[in-house]
Amino acid sequence: MNKPRHTRPSSKATSRSKTAKPAAAMPAAPVAAVPMPPKVSPDQTAAFLREVDEAMRVEKVQTLWRQWRWPLFGAVGAAMLAVAGWQAYGAWQAHADRTTAAHWDDLLRETELSTLNQALPAFVAESRYGYRALGLLAQASAATTPAEKLTAYRTLADDTQQPDWLRALGQLNAAMVLLTTNPAEGQAQLELLAQTEIGTPPLPTVALALELLALQAMQKNDRVTALAYTQRLLGLPEQGGALTPAMRTRALQRLGALQ
Repeated sequence: MNKPRHTRPSSKATSRSKTAKPAAAMPAAPVAAVPMPPKVSPDQTAAFLREVDEAMRVEKVQTLWRQWRWPLFGAVGAAMLAVAGWQAYGAWQAHADRTTAAHWDDLLRETELSTLNQALPAFVAESRYGYRALGLLAQASAATTPAEKLTAYRTLADDTQQPDWLRALGQLNAAMVLLTTNPAEGQAQLELLAQTEIGTPPLPTVALALELLALQAMQKNDRVTALAYTQRLLGLPEQGGALTPAMRTRALQRLGALQ
């Protein structure tokens, strides 16, 4: 049996395989270029910062609103109720003043003194400020006894709702009533009313009190005291109603008679 015979490659083939050139390499894929970020201008940066700041402010306001909205609603509601209450009080006061004015007008038409004396105390009790002062003066004028007059004038003098000059007028009228019932006390009241405070304008009742004191001294034939009161009266300022021209004329005439 014949064995297969192995064949060797020829030397030419071997040399060709040794001298054969390697296959060409595959070209590499092109690398994509990374784009550069655009340049940011200072104006764009400032605008961005403003937007961020505004967003933070809005967020802060929203947070505060969520936290304080109900207390704020309560405060606004309370303020509205207070305004409404004040307006209602003003309307009620206006209605009360109109009612008091109508009542006062009815009292002025009253001709019966007894009926007027019965109605005036109730009017004084329900009135305030100017109408209360008018009621007290009318009550003193319609009184039939010095005690009733004195009570009405003293009530006016003690009313803290009245201005100082009106209260002083009540004191002056009370002193004039006392001059007929208790001259010593009336004289003392007039002395108090005749005092003036340094640096403040005197009340109109100061000049009236000094004139009454001078007249009282002349009735007692006390020329020295009457002259002193008259000189004090002439030393009052004429401005502000402290010394009227008529009172000054009377004081000058009295001064000429006393000197």
